[in-house]
Amino acid sequence: MKKLNIYFYSPGFTNKRPVEEFANRTKTLFLNPTPLYLHSYVKRNEPDLLDKFEFTRLQYLPLTTEELIADIEKYDIDVLALSVYTWNNVHVMNNIKGIHDKLTKPVKIIIGGPNVMITRDEEYLNNHPEIEFAIYAQGEGPFISVLKHYLGLEKISLLKSKNIAWMDQGKLKKADYEFNKITVGSPVVESRHLLEQVVNDPYYKDWILHFPYETSRGCPYNCSFCDWTSGLSHKVSKRKFAYEEELETLGQLGITDLYMADANFGLFPEDLGIAEAMARLKKEKGYNFWIHGNNFSKTKKDQVFKIADIFVGAKITPYIKFSIQDINEEVLNNIDRPDIAWNEHIKYILKLKEKYPETVMALDIIKGLPGQTRDTWETIFNEICQYNIQLDVYDWEIIANSPAGYDKEYQKRMELKTMIRYNGEHKQEDVIETLSYTIRDYAYFTLLYGSYSEFFRNNTPAFPKFLTLVKNSVRLDEFVDTIVEDIADKKKIKHIVQDAALSVIKENISVFNKKFVVKVLKNDKKFGNNGMHLIHKVLKSPEELINEVFKE
Repeated sequence: MKKLNIYFYSPGFTNKRPVEEFANRTKTLFLNPTPLYLHSYVKRNEPDLLDKFEFTRLQYLPLTTEELIADIEKYDIDVLALSVYTWNNVHVMNNIKGIHDKLTKPVKIIIGGPNVMITRDEEYLNNHPEIEFAIYAQGEGPFISVLKHYLGLEKISLLKSKNIAWMDQGKLKKADYEFNKITVGSPVVESRHLLEQVVNDPYYKDWILHFPYETSRGCPYNCSFCDWTSGLSHKVSKRKFAYEEELETLGQLGITDLYMADANFGLFPEDLGIAEAMARLKKEKGYNFWIHGNNFSKTKKDQVFKIADIFVGAKITPYIKFSIQDINEEVLNNIDRPDIAWNEHIKYILKLKEKYPETVMALDIIKGLPGQTRDTWETIFNEICQYNIQLDVYDWEIIANSPAGYDKEYQKRMELKTMIRYNGEHKQEDVIETLSYTIRDYAYFTLLYGSYSEFFRNNTPAFPKFLTLVKNSVRLDEFVDTIVEDIADKKKIKHIVQDAALSVIKENISVFNKKFVVKVLKNDKKFGNNGMHLIHKVLKSPEELINEVFKE
């Protein structure tokens, strides 16, 4: 029996921005670990299948359709396995459109990932006829079903398969959903050879591999903006394993740029031990672990901040960021977001900040949530910026498998109005009106954050005073109207906001520090964060940073 050659294709985030705190980390590539999970699951549950398939090629960089076809031919591929997310879905779907007509041999195509919309769109497979099987949730079980089906060992069926859909004589077959707990084993250790395959591939030699390190599966919460587990369940399972062995394996392979990919890292007691092991291995064995991002627990703050202390103290992260989405209780209730109150949150942050004054602290906020108003939006900046804490603000993008994407009652209750916008190949549906704000208010939100991001990231405490100048500008309505006019063009909006902020500075030029004005006018639209992320002047007091911008 011929071994199935599988080509795994999941173009990942590629970062080429010069990030000051990351030194030479200017070319990182997101390494999707899905093949490790699939292989290790087969190894533990169906070992007789191990010699019947192979992940022949793991492709993490975006290709043209022609390049993808050339690779499929070169490696004699039998199965093209796709993994799709919001950031690569459009690209991947364009890659495979009409691909069967261009291949010289039949190739089966299967797809998985959170952007598989089969549970919300029964026409999904009709709209993508190139795809034979769509895995819409945890994929280990259905992957085995597909393998057995292709190997002629067992025909796929609704009775034995879960989490998968296919077309049969023009009719949609969708198997039931099942939460597949993974409580034992280690994909990293058990499928180490796949990591070695990538590390030793000259194709990736110029890239630093950015690995999402996951130790638990699922999320117990129901935040309206999130599609964790595709909104199908709120169960959680924790893998029981000697995590130090996993970290040792990653360290040996030089895969040390990590993203803590649990939905709520810090939720389990073991998470503190994982952080301690990482710090110990860095100190004792020199593994240069770097945490690029994380999803901290929303409720277990005592443990979360102990972990943050370890990460910062061991120099595992050059900055620390917490996702809070908003600080207003009504807004958090509207999105079903569990978290402690802001006045308690800030106590934890300031305690950490006092211990590590040189470390950048940042918060993630979502723009456009129901309950936000001009007043609440201003409060976010006035409250947070005073502590010299940075803000990273994201548009509220509707994800199809999130509650806000599929719950019609929620959409109606919150009076959600959306707009399709494009950012390169990425197509997104952003909320631009709700029960609490109009499109003009949304434009005002955009104006404030855009001004902050472009001109005040290095002088965060000075922004509240600038915010007042924006509010009092005689041209405020004009700025807002201009943003509304081009609301669908995110690139154009950026330039509009830059021009508006520069106008406010010129209107009030007498109150600004001369050096700041010269710097702004000299660099004009090139001034500001200039593509840099999470940088600002630390070890300076808020007063000093304000005085660098204003005369008094």
